[in-house]
Amino acid sequence: MDYYSVLGVSAQASTEEITKHFKRLALKYHPDKTNHDPLLTEKFKELNRAYEVLKDNRLRQIYDTKGEEGVRQEEAPPPNHHFTQGASAFSAFTQGSAQNIFTQIFSDLNSIFEQSQIPTYDFGDMKRHVEPLVSDMPRQYEQGKDIHHTCQVELGDLFYGKQIKLSLPKRSKCASCDGLGGVSPKTCRGCQGSGKVIISHFNEFSQMKQVGSCRACHGRGFYNPPAQACDDCKGAGYIKENKVLKVNLLPGSRNGDKIYLRGEGDEGPFLIPGDVIIHICERPHKFLVRRNNDLFMEKEIDLSTALLGGSIYIDDFVVDGQALHIDIEREQCPLQSGEPKLIKGYGMPINQATKGGQIEQTLEDVDFFKDVAFDMSKYSRGNLYINFTVKMPDLNSISETDATVLSSLLGSRIQTPDHGQIIGTGALTNLDNHKRRRL
Repeated sequence: MDYYSVLGVSAQASTEEITKHFKRLALKYHPDKTNHDPLLTEKFKELNRAYEVLKDNRLRQIYDTKGEEGVRQEEAPPPNHHFTQGASAFSAFTQGSAQNIFTQIFSDLNSIFEQSQIPTYDFGDMKRHVEPLVSDMPRQYEQGKDIHHTCQVELGDLFYGKQIKLSLPKRSKCASCDGLGGVSPKTCRGCQGSGKVIISHFNEFSQMKQVGSCRACHGRGFYNPPAQACDDCKGAGYIKENKVLKVNLLPGSRNGDKIYLRGEGDEGPFLIPGDVIIHICERPHKFLVRRNNDLFMEKEIDLSTALLGGSIYIDDFVVDGQALHIDIEREQCPLQSGEPKLIKGYGMPINQATKGGQIEQTLEDVDFFKDVAFDMSKYSRGNLYINFTVKMPDLNSISETDATVLSSLLGSRIQTPDHGQIIGTGALTNLDNHKRRRL
């Protein structure tokens, strides 16, 4: 392997030029960027190996004179050394196999504990020993948790639709290092890049084993030396930030609907981001009540309109500042209190996209489909039901002449009992305001 060709530089390139080429290629071929493609992961190992040799003036001089074999001889560890010193990032994946490690563990347990460089500790009457868990299987990704947010909306927002902007705290990949934490991550020696370790508790009578995350690298399988850590994320690869998200609340949405932004949850190493789920919560309207796609309300009208018809206006219909005009024809009169009337097509928009109450959106589509989604002409509508209450005129406003005219127009009927004896005659009396409140 020609290290200079791997990095795409000439044999006369300066250390600065070598570093520049390595950074660019390392970001391109890092396993987190290539979904751990085996061929590209091998390419990444070659890049790291070439860079570690060529950035070191002493090793570079040996490579120029003796080649790759000369460098290997220079780096060869002492006979009893358990870890390769100066190993390139992720190169530990190629050293040994799961079979070799587990054979060593179970062949002579006491010998392992005596020879290991990792110290043992008292665990009550048990001792503790930690070994890397190395496997030929690819690293498994974990499903991240969903982020839930409740959004309070008005009936008008559900009627006409609305674009909602939210600022939610989340963990995101660092833009400076693209989630790597630095330009040259090293394989963790504690877990040999697997992110997992085997923890053994034992004494002369029994032993117990369990698998856990490596504390040294926090389960990542690699680390960044402090001098090479990213300044923005301090080597973590991920940062906490408030991210602005936009979603479209579609016309016809309902209280309790959920809007899903798939994959917009927290990011992390070997983590499949969860979803951001926005729960829609409707504030009560001051007089309109929704049932499915229909609207219901109470409306007070005067006696004249109830008897003869006319025009009425419903102020602040759905949203403040807009009014609904209704013509009441003579043929529809008289209007009775407690007898609802129907006005077709003035209920809620009927939107098939909101059926089921779970709406999936992507950040890329929110602005693109905004005009189409909020076009009210494309939706059919439910109905409006009005329960009229007839307000009787004030007695003091009716003169004797008016009363005579009304009596002749409306007629009157003297009611007599069907059976039984009349025990007396009562007279109605108006209540004062104090007595009304008590009732």
